[in-house]
Amino acid sequence: MDIHMPGISGIEATKRIRSFNKEITIFALTAVTLEDKMQEFDDAGFDDIISKPFKLEDFEKKLFSALFKNKSSASA
Repeated sequence: MDIHMPGISGIEATKRIRSFNKEITIFALTAVTLEDKMQEFDDAGFDDIISKPFKLEDFEKKLFSALFKNKSSASA
């Protein structure tokens, strides 16, 4: 989820999605890395944060980790 989208911020969109779906994996995609914003991203319900610019291998590791976590939770 891009943090800066026209019309609605990624933070607001994520809060709305979380109001009806707590299970879907949502990453924050942002160039903002200030510590106070990180807490705001966590409070909104993002599973993880991907800072721009990002390396594909870093994104893939986070995606794999999130998918593996969800698969483990579903089978438990």
